Amino acid sequence: MQESWAMNMPHPPIASPTFRERCARLLRSERERQNMSQEELAVLAGFHRSYVSHIERAVQNMSLENVEKLMVALGMLSKDSTLSALDRFATNLRRVRLESGLSQEKLAELAGVHRTYVSQAERRVVSISLDSIEKLAASLGVTEEELVGMSTPE
Repeated sequence: MQESWAMNMPHPPIASPTFRERCARLLRSERERQNMSQEELAVLAGFHRSYVSHIERAVQNMSLENVEKLMVALGMLSKDSTLSALDRFATNLRRVRLESGLSQEKLAELAGVHRTYVSQAERRVVSISLDSIEKLAASLGVTEEELVGMSTPE
């Protein structure tokens, strides 16, 4: 049997899923486990149906607050949690940054964000997106899940 020329071609390594993709998989699998439609989830979370579709396909970046709203709607988090996801993130970001011996300005430079952004994130002034969390975590050498204080499946 003759081998195909394509079998001998070098293949690029398969990239690890992004934080956005891991969150999307988590939300979609839980919604499907509960036999809930995207429309039903959207209504419970206060979003448009198409927004849930975009999130589940990881084609749209989302804020940490919106992930939390979806997780609450799915019963994965309690509405009555003492700390919001943004509070946990801000606390963890500051702790890890200080443990790493980095100034806010140096972390911003490493993450490729504006110098005031880290300060605003630590003070909970700005809504943080999943893509920004990924940049900050990579710059700090920790997982996104550690910064957020949640876990997502690999």
